[in-house]
Amino acid sequence: MHAIEARLGATHLHVVDWWADDLDGDHVPESIAFVCGDDDAGFFLVQHGNDLLEAPAEIDGRNSCPEASSTPPSWRVVKSGVISENVNVHHGHISYSIAILDGRLVLVREDNDGIDVGPDGATNEENHVNYDDLTWSQRIQPPNKRAKQTSRAARPRHGSGAPDVEADRREHAGGDPHR
Repeated sequence: MHAIEARLGATHLHVVDWWADDLDGDHVPESIAFVCGDDDAGFFLVQHGNDLLEAPAEIDGRNSCPEASSTPPSWRVVKSGVISENVNVHHGHISYSIAILDGRLVLVREDNDGIDVGPDGATNEENHVNYDDLTWSQRIQPPNKRAKQTSRAARPRHGSGAPDVEADRREHAGGDPHR
């Protein structure tokens, strides 16, 4: 927590929430702080060993930063393995999960759902992407029609067990996955 405290020392940032969680799977929890500033900037600060990692937090008209409290938030231990952020958007929401991979904060999952209002009614749409497992799915429910569900998993590269994400992207875009 010392690196986080040093980062906050000479700034206008205040701690909204702070906790410990093992974000890289090494069984040693990292110290994590969700901080906000007077200029409506928000960050997740993570002390990973001697390094201080930062990821932006979505702060805007629908996702405000809480005011600074006169007392610091309670520190706790979490065992989720990710930083979870839920973002409200027009007619829906987006959820992000962030973890540490190779010493960097990376996006490991993204989920969103929402509606699109048209002349025939509301269409519900859900998207789920898991970058750890290389899977994604989409469900679209038009008004007064059956839902369309699609899902994908990265296939192994020819002759290896490693996923061929590029072939999946080419095929998903309508191209030849074997080129």
